[in-house]
Amino acid sequence: MARRVVLLVIIGIVLSSPLAACPACYGAADGPMIDGMKMAIMAMLGITGVVLAAISSFFVMMRRRLRRLRSVSPDQSYVNEKGTLRWNNS
Repeated sequence: MARRVVLLVIIGIVLSSPLAACPACYGAADGPMIDGMKMAIMAMLGITGVVLAAISSFFVMMRRRLRRLRSVSPDQSYVNEKGTLRWNNS
């Protein structure tokens, strides 16, 4: 058991230099890598916002359509051959 721990410590010491963090992980506040990460985060937030807005607008549209259908009495409307709701204006 002790040999395994010593072996793991030696491997960790030998491999520590190739496993060093990049400049962004060190905390460099400027550079092209940081700018790229910021733009990627903004792109992901933008895509998420557009998808959420589309989903919410779908539910708003369905609610408006339901209110409109509930306000029309059956003798004032009919469904045509294409399946769309039409109102009698007489």
